[in-house]
Amino acid sequence: MGRPRIRGGRSRRFGARTNRQNEMQQAARARNAPPMNRWYVGIDAGGSKTAAVALSQVGAVLGRARAGSGSLTTQPPAAVAAVFAMALSEAAREAGFDAAAEPPSAAMVGIAGFSNESGRIELQTRLASAWPKTSWYVVPDYVTAWYGASGGTPSACVIAGTGSVAYGRNDAGDEVRLDGLGYLLGDVGGAVKLVLDAILNNLDLPAGDSPTSLGRAMMLEAGVTLAADIIPWVYADFSPARVAALAPLIGRLADAGDPHAIRVIRRHGFRLRRLALQTVQRLQFRHEAPVFPAGGLWACSRHLRDAFAHGSRAESSGLARRGATASITIQQPIADAAMGAAQMAREQETAQPPRTV
Repeated sequence: MGRPRIRGGRSRRFGARTNRQNEMQQAARARNAPPMNRWYVGIDAGGSKTAAVALSQVGAVLGRARAGSGSLTTQPPAAVAAVFAMALSEAAREAGFDAAAEPPSAAMVGIAGFSNESGRIELQTRLASAWPKTSWYVVPDYVTAWYGASGGTPSACVIAGTGSVAYGRNDAGDEVRLDGLGYLLGDVGGAVKLVLDAILNNLDLPAGDSPTSLGRAMMLEAGVTLAADIIPWVYADFSPARVAALAPLIGRLADAGDPHAIRVIRRHGFRLRRLALQTVQRLQFRHEAPVFPAGGLWACSRHLRDAFAHGSRAESSGLARRGATASITIQQPIADAAMGAAQMAREQETAQPPRTV
């Protein structure tokens, strides 16, 4: 958008100053308004939370918002659509305009539970009905996480949040995805599995007579008096997000030196590293390509990041015996998954579909 032009008024000191102030105010409004009435939104819909980013036509961030779980694995399509509407509207409101009056030109959603085909079709129908002027695109959440982390360059991304999945694309545009099967069938390095691992190995179940220091801390956090009470706490009204919410506690205890927490955290770091190594090997990059850790679980403990970066002695010994080496080049993500989704929405017209290998 061009610089706003102020017409009229004489060159008196007061008038000139007023015009300059008006110009500054109009320029500020221009920065916050969708240029040429076109703007884009990216939505990262995970098991614990939903994040949205609004972008202008030139790629500037207009606003951000958060809402509740938007996963099709655990939420019905109607509830997910309501969460998206809330996040989209709040991101627009932060930018200073009404999304209902000025809907986005395109919206890209990276969603957990993408494989729920019937739920996804119903969700897209609801979104198209509620926002008919917006082009809606729905992809797996790991795609938008990878795009945000890498900017779309050849690389791999290991996402660890409520669940876990590894995804990458190589120089030829081939793509590989490993895990991301949900907490019952996979998600080996996600927060739900981390917490369940900690419970099984630190509460002396089923008797519950000798919980470790980590076990006692989890009991306190969960609000249970007896170790055995953690069993109904897990199963009653089971919620992956509620179970995963204990992961930060385990991370804090690990960083404070609790040996039981360190053991659990490092075990999951090794599992996430194996996902990264397998993904890189499958992609067969022509040149060395980075691996990006993405997702909220990475922030929980330095021990998780260290185990992911350096592996275990057993891994190193096994590779040495086979005369093989395995290394990954870790880089910090460029942007988060919601930003990746927003950038994909903006660039959708030129996107090339990858091939699966």
